[in-house]
Amino acid sequence: MDVQGMCRRNARSVWRFLKRNGLGTGWVILFFLLAFESALRDEARVFNYADEAATIIMVAIALVSLATEKRAFSFLPQEKRAALLLVLFVVIGLAGGAISGVQPALVPIAIDLFACIKFFVALMAGVVVFRRGSDDFVHACIVVARVVIVVAAVCAALNLFVDIGMCTVRLRMGMRPFSFVFYHPYAVNVMCVGFMALFATNPKANRVYLVLSCFVMVSTLRAKGVAFVVVAAILLVTVGRGQRLSSRMVAVATIAAVLVGCGQIVSNYANPEEARFRLTIASLEIANTYAPLGAGFATFGSNVTTLPEYYSSLYYDYGLSTVWGLRPTGTQFVSDTFFPIILGQCGWLGLLCYGAFVVEMLQAVRLRTKMSSANPAGALLVAAFLVLSCLSDSAFFGHTAIFLAFSLVLCLSCRVGVASYR
Repeated sequence: MDVQGMCRRNARSVWRFLKRNGLGTGWVILFFLLAFESALRDEARVFNYADEAATIIMVAIALVSLATEKRAFSFLPQEKRAALLLVLFVVIGLAGGAISGVQPALVPIAIDLFACIKFFVALMAGVVVFRRGSDDFVHACIVVARVVIVVAAVCAALNLFVDIGMCTVRLRMGMRPFSFVFYHPYAVNVMCVGFMALFATNPKANRVYLVLSCFVMVSTLRAKGVAFVVVAAILLVTVGRGQRLSSRMVAVATIAAVLVGCGQIVSNYANPEEARFRLTIASLEIANTYAPLGAGFATFGSNVTTLPEYYSSLYYDYGLSTVWGLRPTGTQFVSDTFFPIILGQCGWLGLLCYGAFVVEMLQAVRLRTKMSSANPAGALLVAAFLVLSCLSDSAFFGHTAIFLAFSLVLCLSCRVGVASYR
C-alpha cells in the first residue's frame, strides 16, 4: 500500500475542499473545536460555551434555510412525537419547580432547561442544515480525524510503557489510563466515538483507523470504553458489512456490553458512601417527596448546581453536602449520573416521558439511516455509546453531547457513504 501517496492525495483533496468552500471550512473547524472542547475548556473560559454556540449557530442556519427554501422540509412522525414529548418534559420540569420552590432563580433554570434539550435541538437543526448531503465535508473531516487518531494511538502506545504526561487519573490494575490532551479519559472516548462514526461511513477504506480508534478507547481503561469497543466490533462486522441488524445481534451486543462493563458499574454503586450511589438513592427519595413532577430544573444532579451560587438546598436536605465530590467546595461528581437527574428534577412522570422521548428519537435515527444510502453503522455507533453512557454519565445533557449530535448528523447526511475516496 502506497501510504505516502495516499496521504498526499488526501491532503490535496482536503485543501481543494477548503479553498473552494468557505462555509465548509467553518463547519470543519467547528467539528474539531467540539471534538477538543473538553481540553480547550481548561485553557480558556470562552470555550465553556462552544457547544451552546454551535447549537445556536445550527439552529439559526436551519431556521433561515427553512424560511428561504421553496421546497418544504418534512420531519418524520417519530421526530414530531419526540419533539412533543420533549416539550411535555420541559413543562413537567417547570411545573415541578414552580410547585416545589426549591430553585427560585430564573437564570439557572434557563441554563438547565437548555442543557436538557440541546442535544435534540442540535440534532434536528443539523438534519435540516445538512439535508442535501455532505460528502465532501465528511471527507475533509475524516482525513483530519485520521491524522488525529494516528497521533493518539502512538501516544497511547507510549503511555503504556513511559509516563508521557497523558495520564490525569489514578492508576488502574497498575496501568496508566490514557487521557491524551484531555482532563479525563472519558473525553478521549467521546472523541473516538465521533471519529469512528465518520470512519464507519466506509468501514473498508477506514478499517485501520477503526482498529486504532478501538485501541485508543481500550487504553483509557474505562469500563464504558471497553464495553463500547465490544459493541462496535459486533456492529462493524454485521451492519458495517451490509448485514441486517437482527434482534439476535442486538441481544448479543447488549449481553456482551453488560458482561464487560458490569464490574465497573457494580463498583460505582457498591459503596453506599460514594457519590453515584448517594445521588441515586436521594433521587428516589426526592421523586417520592415531590411526586409526581419532581423538584424542578436546576435543583438536583445537573451541571449548573455545581456552581457555588446555584448549589442546591436539596444537597443539604438529603445529606449529600458532606459526601466527597458533592460538597459545596468540591462538586466534581455532582453530574456523574443521568437517570437520577431526571428522576430528581422531573419525577416519575418526567422519567417516563423522557424514556419515551429517547425511544422515539432512536426510531427516528433508524428511519433517517434507511432513507440515506450511507452505511448505518456510524449512526448506530453513536446511539450505542449514548445508551451506554446513560448508565453513569449525564449523556444527553453534558457538553460532549453536541459533538456526538454533530457526528450523528454527518452520518445521516452522507448519502453515498463517502464511497468516492480511498
